Amino acid sequence: MAVATCGERTWPATGTDDCARLLTSSSTDAEGSWTSESEGSSSSWSNQVSPGSSSLEAEDEALHVPTVSTDHSININITACTLKSLVNRVAEKVGNLFLTGSLDGFDPTVPAELHKCFDPTSVMLWNPSRFLLIRKLQDAPRNSGHVLLMHDVAEDRKVVVKKMPTKWFGMSHADFIARHSRETEQPWQDLGCLTCLNMTGYEYACTLHGVFRDADSTCIVFSWATEGDLFTWITQHRPSMGINAEEHLRPLICELLESVTQLHNLSIVHGDLSLENAVLTMDNLGIQLQLIDFAMSSARRLQAWHGGGKVIYNAPELYTAGEHDGFFADNFALGVMIFTMVIGTYPWSSTQPGVCQRFECFKKYGIRALLDFVWKSDGLTSATALSEEFQELLQGMLAVDPRERLTLGEQVYSCGRRSVWCERWVGA
Repeated sequence: MAVATCGERTWPATGTDDCARLLTSSSTDAEGSWTSESEGSSSSWSNQVSPGSSSLEAEDEALHVPTVSTDHSININITACTLKSLVNRVAEKVGNLFLTGSLDGFDPTVPAELHKCFDPTSVMLWNPSRFLLIRKLQDAPRNSGHVLLMHDVAEDRKVVVKKMPTKWFGMSHADFIARHSRETEQPWQDLGCLTCLNMTGYEYACTLHGVFRDADSTCIVFSWATEGDLFTWITQHRPSMGINAEEHLRPLICELLESVTQLHNLSIVHGDLSLENAVLTMDNLGIQLQLIDFAMSSARRLQAWHGGGKVIYNAPELYTAGEHDGFFADNFALGVMIFTMVIGTYPWSSTQPGVCQRFECFKKYGIRALLDFVWKSDGLTSATALSEEFQELLQGMLAVDPRERLTLGEQVYSCGRRSVWCERWVGA
């Protein structure tokens, strides 16, 4: 069985051979050809069609896209969508006023400087008697660091501590860039963005409790997510949901959409959304979702991509020349997260042209064809077990052409653009 990898996490990548056969059956048409080989083998794909050359809806004629009608239930959904959009716009204006002193938000031509929200002189001396080790959560081989669960004696609470060598972390953002000019993940950007989000009252971020330093290491102290990351939670709970996962996960998925909507309404691109970068915490209000790891975040929506991120989640336009829209790239990654949560497997191993046969299958035939092969349970395929409304949501969020991709209702897009908040599955 082929396996799709994502860092240290893996999902079974079922159905690869079927996708390959589907592509091979059309190998004589103008869009290119595949050799009939497995995912890991060399494949040929020539004369590739650019993402903007045709409509995804036209490619998958079987996919029904709802149109506005006079039906009363549809009118109610449109009204709810309008109210949601209004709330989002007000929130965006408030966020822009705090961050920039202007209701109009950031000038997209100005480089993001979120790291300035954190003052390097506020780093405190590490007190080993205050923080007591409970257990190591994981290693961070990229920076020779560790993520630790510790008890903060002074505040009598459990906290998460990212411990990194100061020689890697540096003494400031400028110092880090001087040491690692090609590094895509920037820890001082993470600190600055998190500080900013905490100050604005953004409810989907963990709390930064402080940054400490001893002779050799820098320690960043955060609030503890009791249920771990979303990948772990889904791995543990998804099997028991069976084919009803779509309905079981609907509230959590809507909360995930809301978290990124609010982030974008603060003019912030996350840049590295994934199941590993969303965590869950249990409190007296129930399960609370939070986004983490803002080391690739930016206050610049239009940006050039310089590599990095997880290849499974990367939007296809990131592999083309020129600037891309960071909001749309985030929305694509959200679509991959939602697909994986409900289906229980990654949709593909990469979105880079010619690398993954599954993704080429999706580009050519749409979401319905991909769903037919990635999950089979009790004689049912995903395409028959999942609702038409959910398939429409996936098709819109994973649209290869960003011009056809669903928005999150951000103000920067015209009112004519489709938003997730107007989708039937979200409004149900």
